[in-house]
Formats: sequence, C-alpha cells, structure tokens
Amino acid sequence: MKNILTVLLIVSAFTLPALGGEGDSAFTISPAVAKYDFDAIPKDPVASAFFSATIPGSGQIYNKEYTRGIVTAAVFYAGLLTTQAMIARFEALNTDTIYFMETSPSGRSLDRVRQVFVPKAEEDMVGLPTKEKVILGTSAAVAAGAYIFAVVDAYKGAKRYNSKLNKTVTIAPSKKGLGVEAALKF
Repeated sequence: MKNILTVLLIVSAFTLPALGGEGDSAFTISPAVAKYDFDAIPKDPVASAFFSATIPGSGQIYNKEYTRGIVTAAVFYAGLLTTQAMIARFEALNTDTIYFMETSPSGRSLDRVRQVFVPKAEEDMVGLPTKEKVILGTSAAVAAGAYIFAVVDAYKGAKRYNSKLNKTVTIAPSKKGLGVEAALKF
C-alpha cells in the first residue's frame, strides 16, 4: 500500500502542474488546437451573386461589406415600395366600389354588407397625374438599377474580398516520408 501511494505521489507531482496549463513540469501537455481564421476563407463570387439576386444586398453582407449591403437593400426596397404605391394609386383611381346587402337564397336579408371592387369602363379610365407618372418611372428605374447593381457588385465584391486575403506559402516536412510539402494558404 505504501508503494502505491508513493507511485501516485510521484506521478501526480509531474502531471498535475501540466494539467493546470502553466505548470513547471517537464511533461507539460499542450494540445494542438486548430484555430480557424474565418476571415481567411475565400468567398465564392457566383454564390455571392446568387444571394444578391435572391435578396438584394445579401451578397454584399456575405462578402462582409455590411454598410454596402444595407444601403443597396434600402435603395432597392425604397424603389420597389414606391413603384408599388404608384401602381396601387393607379388602380384606386380606376376602380369603383359597389356595396350590396347580402341575402339568403330565399331572399331574406342577412344584415351583412359586402363590398366589391369593379374596374371602371374603358372610356372612364383615367391615368396618373404627370408628377405621379414621373415618380412611377423614376422609382421603377431605381429599383431595376439597384437590383442589377446588387448582383454585379456582389460578384465583384467577392473578387475584391478574395484579393485582400493573405496568401502565404507553407513548406513543411512530408508526412509520408522523405521530402517536403508545399501548400498555398488563402
């Protein structure tokens, strides 16, 4: 029993400081932990363009160009919403609303009022005022331009991002035997 305690005492004298991380032991354990630099991962330009084609501005955010992505998305959606508002205004000008009381098949009133939107007759249609036509055309052009810019800029942004990455060549002894291995790190 004394021998076992002596062995445990000797072993613990060498290993306990090593497990603490900063021990004075000659047997310090230092695990090889892989540390990844996520900013060093290259971005795929086609994926970036696809993201921006799906949701304008998301390709720029994927490329870590956050301000550019938010501004691109804001301009696109502002143009899109303004275009939608002008189209809704045109439809409102050219629609009549009809209200009627709902009745049962026997003709008894059900005390419910329904409203139906009916397009005006062709001769009664009116166009948007000139100022609103200009707003409609401008907002549609802004939305289309921002969409095209978002896709093209996301593609070019991924290329810009990849060109900024640190490119280093690593030369190490070969793990398979004699010789060396070289690797290009992006």
